[in-house]
Amino acid sequence: AVGLGVTGAAVHAAAQAQRRAPTIARVRAIGASRRQVLASHLGQHTVVTIMAVALGTACGGALAWLLAPALVLSPQGHRAVPSVVLTWPAAPMAGVVGALLLGGLLVGVPTALAVVGRSTVAALRAGEAP
Repeated sequence: AVGLGVTGAAVHAAAQAQRRAPTIARVRAIGASRRQVLASHLGQHTVVTIMAVALGTACGGALAWLLAPALVLSPQGHRAVPSVVLTWPAAPMAGVVGALLLGGLLVGVPTALAVVGRSTVAALRAGEAP
């Protein structure tokens, strides 16, 4: 789950960097510093990553709570007696969510550095930023 989540964050970060390259070149051309543009890009990546991890955790918990009673049956195929109680160990869950969050944030740094580090003049001349 962590590998899939971090891979998704990496793909999203790369796509966003490519999509925002013309805008970044324009903003750099009108005088924004690399540091300002990098902070803006990383800030947006941070917000999206936090929201994705929070939403994924909430949806996963809700689905587990809703589906657990339907998936656990007695040997005869009836509802389990006593009824199913979903237990969620906090420490392993916090570790997985923390790894997703940290990994998702870290994979955005190389793409942000690459898109901000490009030459603004070369990007504008190449037609990346009309």
